[in-house]
Amino acid sequence: MARKTRANRSKARRGGAKKSGSTRRTKTRSGGGKRKMNAFMKALLSAKKGGAGSFQYGGKTYKRHVGTKKNPKFVYYKKA
Repeated sequence: MARKTRANRSKARRGGAKKSGSTRRTKTRSGGGKRKMNAFMKALLSAKKGGAGSFQYGGKTYKRHVGTKKNPKFVYYKKA
């Protein structure tokens, strides 16, 4: 009786020898445009660019705060 070699056993486990051949790849489309900004961010950025002391959004007022000790140029808006 013929003895199975290690290579033959692994082929049998895999379900036969592997077929060689190239697989076809589809090309992916590159990026698009930028994502739309939501209404809050639009209001915030327009206030920042204009240097406004405060702005309103959704019935709430957001007040301008400037800087920290480490970063005095930092500008942010917080609910008043």
